[in-house]
Amino acid sequence: MNTENAQQLHLAHNTSQQAKLESDKALQSVTDFIITTLKQIDQPAFDKVTDIKQGNLYDRCWGIHSAIEQAHPNAANMLFNAVRTAELLNEACSSARRTLDDFEHACAMKAKILASK
Repeated sequence: MNTENAQQLHLAHNTSQQAKLESDKALQSVTDFIITTLKQIDQPAFDKVTDIKQGNLYDRCWGIHSAIEQAHPNAANMLFNAVRTAELLNEACSSARRTLDDFEHACAMKAKILASK
């Protein structure tokens, strides 16, 4: 196993995992900001979005986005960008994990082949 490559892959995975966690925190902050603002300026919209409780954070955010898209397009756009960024970072983290798994599997197979010779 190439130790340097393995370390780089582990670092890439850990970094993408940390970025995903931070992005999820930012998404929650954006969502909280939108809900708090709605409470101050649009009680019916606030009531509508606070009823959205099903699913994970991303699902709830997409539900809130749909609920406010017509009446509050700028807030909906901000939420759209935050959700999409979080989703992309989640995809990057998953890809990094799969790449690391593939590399480790290839190294294990190579070691088996070399051991059998």
